[in-house]
Amino acid sequence: MAGKPALAILFKGTDTPVLLSELTMKQEMWLENGRPFEYVRIDPPMEGEPSEHEDGWAGMAGEEMDALSELNDKIMEAELTESSGEEKHSAGSSKQGVASAAERVARYQASLIAPDMDQSKETYCVEDFKRVVKELKVEGERPHHQTPIKVLSGCTGMLAEGWVCKLLGIPVESYNCSDPKPESYSIVNLNFGPQVASFHKTLQEQISRLVEPCHSDSQEAADAKHLENPDLAVAGTPCQPFSRQRSKRSADNSVRSHSKFSTTFVDLLDWLRAFEPKCGAFEQVEGLDCPESTACRTTPLERLLKLLDAKEWGHGGYHMEPVRMDSSAWINMSRPRIYVVFIRKDIGTAQDLQKVVQTIKDIGACRKKFPPAKWTDLLLPDGPQLDDCFAKFGLGQAQAPGRSKANDDQQTKKWKQECLTFRNRHGVSPGYSPWTSQPGFKGRGMSVTERVRDLLDCVTISEMKRADVPASEIKDHLQDFFLDVSQGLTRSAHTQNGINKCLTCSTTAYSFGRDRLVAAWETLVFQGFPSRSLKVPDTFSNSDLKEFVGEGMNLPCLAAVIFSLYTHVRF
Repeated sequence: MAGKPALAILFKGTDTPVLLSELTMKQEMWLENGRPFEYVRIDPPMEGEPSEHEDGWAGMAGEEMDALSELNDKIMEAELTESSGEEKHSAGSSKQGVASAAERVARYQASLIAPDMDQSKETYCVEDFKRVVKELKVEGERPHHQTPIKVLSGCTGMLAEGWVCKLLGIPVESYNCSDPKPESYSIVNLNFGPQVASFHKTLQEQISRLVEPCHSDSQEAADAKHLENPDLAVAGTPCQPFSRQRSKRSADNSVRSHSKFSTTFVDLLDWLRAFEPKCGAFEQVEGLDCPESTACRTTPLERLLKLLDAKEWGHGGYHMEPVRMDSSAWINMSRPRIYVVFIRKDIGTAQDLQKVVQTIKDIGACRKKFPPAKWTDLLLPDGPQLDDCFAKFGLGQAQAPGRSKANDDQQTKKWKQECLTFRNRHGVSPGYSPWTSQPGFKGRGMSVTERVRDLLDCVTISEMKRADVPASEIKDHLQDFFLDVSQGLTRSAHTQNGINKCLTCSTTAYSFGRDRLVAAWETLVFQGFPSRSLKVPDTFSNSDLKEFVGEGMNLPCLAAVIFSLYTHVRF
């Protein structure tokens, strides 16, 4: 049985219609330049029948097809209304009052931005964002954006801002990127292709080598103008110097002597000075706004803002303000971060920046009116899809990381003592195992070592005591409970008050409700990445993805920043 028809574009001079979700960069440029086209409906293949658009059919939700079809009807209705009017044609309009191709595209793109944006439901943050922005009824400069923007990306892993632009429907001309991980180039190029005008290993290399095309045969990528005067910049520098999780963070001179301190205080400043983007934001952990040490009460953030203000700028400098956000407003996971938001002074005023900051805060406050998304609801269902994921990333055969015998003995002694002390405090025997002794326990996907078993049982005992739940009912009680088994018992790396701990590069989360490891692919979904359209190179391991999760950005939080800038800043 055939599925629903889909809306596609047929360009003049071509024979094959193209699904809107499959437009290439070249075809998008045709639209932008006004190449004539018409909307057409194409029927999906009957069951078992091959199709040129097979991948497109798999990726497009029926609701999206209906929405695009409805949009086309509205556009055609508007065009008929215009043609029946007196004159009112823009210079770019086609004859007889019918909107030009560029105008049609502008309307389509505008419909994707709140309050009417429409995207598939493959990531929780899109639906949540639609609901929040509709309630806020945000107004700003968005209708004035007529052309795709140029994005400058500094060490954001999987090009987090690119995914935000995709999900919000913000058209992008090109990305100028940098990231030290080789895997970053692979996954970014796979997902964004020709839009990636250049890619570099470091911020300094990005400055010194302004043009390094990813596609040597692409004239557009080789053209320096694609890298100049970027509209939007997003950066993320190493958090280690500022993180409060570091044991020696408060020691005298500990922050400034850290090997990665200069990435923020030298490279980032040089990067901003070299490119002078029109607006943007850079992200850091909350420790950036904590005193440098017990002896020095000045915070690194205060020092950084002073340095930025003192620099000589070609366009008059920046209006800047830090904004705090936590992913717990969107999903039951704590990930507090500081975003330093900025607008170039020749582009916007201090009042414009305040509008941006207030919109960001309003989005966060509005989202808190609704329950956050839950990890449990975003896990892959048991079945072929989960089996394929585990097989692809080699889960289920993982071994405990290798260590020297001396270190292994030391760690074993430490965790055994921690668990023994815990059990004595709760009045239970060393062999009591209310979780791992249950019939059917497997711990799928993990190396279920003696330490992991003891950790699972101790956390179960703790929750039984806290919630006064008997062993016979604990399985149901822990349906939405998770534990990071990479951490020791004293780190309390488990679900607390319904909120899960921040994901790190070492997170090895176990789901009590599913009795299995949470794959790194699933934690990317927790961060807001799309579950279907995200492409991962075949060479990637589960550990590779964990690196991106731990060092990456939470997309809903970043979306609040980018949406607010795009709404209030006239590029």
